[in-house]
Amino acid sequence: ERRGISSSISLDRQGHPFMGGSTQSGGNEFATTGAYDSLGNNNVTGFIAKFCDPTELRIASNAPDTICPGTSVTLSTKSGLLSYQWFQNGVPIFGATSQPYSFQAPLIQGPYSYTVNAVGTDMCSTISDTVTLVVRRAPQITVPAANTVCPGYSVKILATATGSGPLTYSWTPSATLDHPDSLQPVARPAQPTTYNLTVT
Repeated sequence: ERRGISSSISLDRQGHPFMGGSTQSGGNEFATTGAYDSLGNNNVTGFIAKFCDPTELRIASNAPDTICPGTSVTLSTKSGLLSYQWFQNGVPIFGATSQPYSFQAPLIQGPYSYTVNAVGTDMCSTISDTVTLVVRRAPQITVPAANTVCPGYSVKILATATGSGPLTYSWTPSATLDHPDSLQPVARPAQPTTYNLTVT
């Protein structure tokens, strides 16, 4: 049989009640995990229990809900707390103990949920809401080999791209393209030119 006996009750500076006392057990086992004393004495250990107001943290993200692999993401929450630990899909992220928390989105497609645990200046733990980011499959791009065209003539660049849509296209340099924001623009270069395609 285990018993807990409270011997004093008081308030901390933030007005949270706490109490101290001792726990006892009939066998050679000491108080429950988290007891104040590290070692018991005659099957008795002292404890301090604190009652906290539940605090929920809101998480803000600089990224949209659906992002590309490797996108830079910053998550932020209430500042000025004693400690932070960020989680991805319920698992603590090693080294993610800052506020705000910046990282590169995972390279594997799928949904990823982020939460944070924090301890306030009153030594009370907090809970947070959840931010879910969906990493879509990276676009697959095929650009044809070099095209030969005489000065003053035009050629259509027959590029292809597949991926989770909608996709956007950006060709550079754009000055000699009719539609640099399309997948297959028409080029009219005045000199040898290398065009680069970015798909997001």
